[in-house]
Amino acid sequence: LYDKEIVERKLYNSRMEEVEKIGMEKGIEKGIEKGLKQGIEQGKKENNVEIAKKMLLKNTDIEYIMDITGLTKEELDELI
Repeated sequence: LYDKEIVERKLYNSRMEEVEKIGMEKGIEKGIEKGLKQGIEQGKKENNVEIAKKMLLKNTDIEYIMDITGLTKEELDELI
């Protein structure tokens, strides 16, 4: 009976380690996906800022710039 309990405990611990490992791997994958998504969004925003700067230099209408870039009036004001 004692040996059976030891074997069951080891088997249980082994399973729990595997579950923990899988959980960690999934967490890392989600973290990487989230980081990539944030990086892409930041890159898009930076690109829109650069476009807005060029448009401002050409005296393009603010409303038009806002429409094209998705930037707010406040964000454009910071660029001026």
